[in-house]
Amino acid sequence: MPVYTVHRRPVPPGREPDLKLVKEGLSWPGLFCPVLWLPYLGDWLGLVTYLALVGTLIVLGFFFLEPAIAAAALLIGLLFLAALANDWRRWRLDRHGYALAGVVAAPDLASAERRWFARPGAEAGPADRDRRVPLWP
Repeated sequence: MPVYTVHRRPVPPGREPDLKLVKEGLSWPGLFCPVLWLPYLGDWLGLVTYLALVGTLIVLGFFFLEPAIAAAALLIGLLFLAALANDWRRWRLDRHGYALAGVVAAPDLASAERRWFARPGAEAGPADRDRRVPLWP
């Protein structure tokens, strides 16, 4: 079952909680479509770095290296990006003031959110008080 880390930013009392849930493990969108996934997350520095790496490998593959070696290096870079993408996202959330609030295991993101707000002592915003569900399906 997937594990999600829950990150919370402090908000004034009476407002909706500012939470972000990040899945632990390999990022499949980061592996298959990083050019769309990085801007979706707002990681512009990561996108520029990725494009610079790909451009460098294309130039090296065209002029200096065998194309197979450049392709293998690109594949290794993609696997590295996908393996560490969620950890980088957690790091960026920490830099933007989000603190690690906890960990929740659930089959998908929606279930993880429901389980987080259904736990005893959960801080629920005004809209979340009406949608509490039990921890079991």
